[in-house]
Amino acid sequence: MRRRDFISLLGGAAVAWPLAATAQQSTNSKRLAIFSPSEPSADLHEHSKTKAWRALFAELRRLGQIEGQNLKVERYGREQNTSGPEDLATEIVRSNPDVIYVVGPGLLFFKKLTSRIPIVVITGDPVKQGIAESLAHPGGNFTGVTPDAGPSIYGKRIALLREIIPTMSKLGCLGLRMQWHGPVTGPTIRAAAETAGLPLAVSLLEIGTGEVGYRAAVESISRDGANAVMVVDSPETFQNGTLIAKLLGDAKLPANPSRPGA
Repeated sequence: MRRRDFISLLGGAAVAWPLAATAQQSTNSKRLAIFSPSEPSADLHEHSKTKAWRALFAELRRLGQIEGQNLKVERYGREQNTSGPEDLATEIVRSNPDVIYVVGPGLLFFKKLTSRIPIVVITGDPVKQGIAESLAHPGGNFTGVTPDAGPSIYGKRIALLREIIPTMSKLGCLGLRMQWHGPVTGPTIRAAAETAGLPLAVSLLEIGTGEVGYRAAVESISRDGANAVMVVDSPETFQNGTLIAKLLGDAKLPANPSRPGA
């Protein structure tokens, strides 16, 4: 399977970067491992209720890669994420698939674990995260797309919230702990808030947090005096978008929502 063919459906309006590593070529059946620890593994197939997964498998089929014929798909979703995403990533790499498709902020685990297996990701700025030297010449074994419009996007989201709440004096931020403490998201949002002259009320979640965790997070942000909330994009917040909207509505907190799942 040509790796560029595999990622062609992921491009859309996003920016794709090529894979520099030499892919293993074979006429035998290929193994694709999907890492998406926030989603139920039952959704990661061609008949999924989620449009993005239906589109992925439809494109693979169009390219001649058909599950059950010449493609074996191994799904690592929420049910497999019992010991944490890093252990799950280790299990996947040990199984030695032909390609790994990473959904969510776990890609840095894979960077530590393998420099050989081709890995396809949808992620924020890959250069700043250290998985690509540049978009045009990434080096290494990562490829994929980035919908990241750059660090300025957070400043624009703050500006939109200020249009809604001109008197906003504190910004709430709801997102994943591992994302916030990574090299991009936390530092960029902190810088944008500082530029806007806004203190932050940050509430962080773990992958797989249930309703009780989200409720506690929103209550914490409200107690800390936030006037509005920025929800940080991730598969986890997409999956729980309806719940988050309800909790923020109940708390009467305007928000920049995470983009909804399709």
